[in-house]
Amino acid sequence: MEEAGNNTSHFTPKQHEAIALLARGNTQECTAETVGVARQTVATWMKKPEFKSAIELYSQKAIARREKSVDAKMSQLELKALETLEVLMDSAVKEADRINAARAVLAHQNSRRHESNNGVLVNFGGLHFLGSPSLNDTVEGDVVNADD
Repeated sequence: MEEAGNNTSHFTPKQHEAIALLARGNTQECTAETVGVARQTVATWMKKPEFKSAIELYSQKAIARREKSVDAKMSQLELKALETLEVLMDSAVKEADRINAARAVLAHQNSRRHESNNGVLVNFGGLHFLGSPSLNDTVEGDVVNADD
């Protein structure tokens, strides 16, 4: 393996399978049994830095794929939640429900802006908000007209 596992072409098919199994947390004994080699063979492979690097690289790539998948799913759910709040803001019978939906949207937006801007004022729909309004806060005291 060259430079921290960038080239895995010199591994045998059994070693590739072992790398995947070990990266997923399987024991050397279980890996050896699954791959069809002696446990001592896996132990010998594990002594090689390039083999260990391949396991680490495989693990890192698997984690990155899972994180990307989770992020994509969270983005879908976030959009769905905001769409639900939008419907509630427009159609709720109780004014308190509309206000709470609006607060949730503003808190969400403020949280996103705070993360990206590190705590500066948030502009939402032409209004600036200081701090992070929670669902129980009153928004009136935090609102400043953007034209002022």
